[in-house]
Amino acid sequence: MPIFETRTIKKNLFWTGGWDSTFRLLQLLLENHCPVQTYYLIDHNQPSSTREIKSMQKSGRGFFYRFPKTQTLLLPTRFTEISAIKPNSRITNAYLEILKSKHLGEQYEWLARFCAEHHIFDRELSIVDDGAFHHFITDLSGNNGGNGACEGEPNKKDLLEIFRFYTFPLMNLSKLQMKKIAEDRAWMGILKLTWFCHNPILGKIPCGKCRPCEIALEEGMGWRIPAAVRWTTNITRKHANKKAGTIS
Repeated sequence: MPIFETRTIKKNLFWTGGWDSTFRLLQLLLENHCPVQTYYLIDHNQPSSTREIKSMQKSGRGFFYRFPKTQTLLLPTRFTEISAIKPNSRITNAYLEILKSKHLGEQYEWLARFCAEHHIFDRELSIVDDGAFHHFITDLSGNNGGNGACEGEPNKKDLLEIFRFYTFPLMNLSKLQMKKIAEDRAWMGILKLTWFCHNPILGKIPCGKCRPCEIALEEGMGWRIPAAVRWTTNITRKHANKKAGTIS
């Protein structure tokens, strides 16, 4: 049995109780043996927040029960309400400039303001290579050169203002690749406790309709949505598509 040698360099991780960030947390705790400080930003406008926090609590108990030595590595999660994050005009202006050419979720604006306020420049974001985000990292690596942006592309200076705080350790993995790794390492019991739906039915069941549910279906993770919900969603979509076709 390998020796569980703790490393002293602490990692900072945004943890949402979701599949990607929980997978990364398992890597840090069980493979890298690093102390990890997790952070969760509370958005009261997001119906799934309560469910995400419950998933984090269940996962944490799962870590400690199945892997007792992680108790010395997983530090208590730091919770902060989004409304409590200090304004930062540079970040907000950069975010608004990016929106002029490409869509970017509003969470990246307040995540960046949080990092700037707390002077954290090594935060891990558990974003996978799903195609929707990869272009930002490509642009950030210098494809649009200097401070000037290519036509129809965000300015590199604005991208740096938003993303300079992070590393992206999962960018070259897909969810199915993570699933295979998790199965090989017997992590699936914990990953099945994770959450992803933005609009859970009765606060408990994935809706099958929101964007995270759509992504789960697109990426071969539809098993995470109950069969009855998948069936109902498919019928609704087929009806909507047929109606749209009739109108056109």
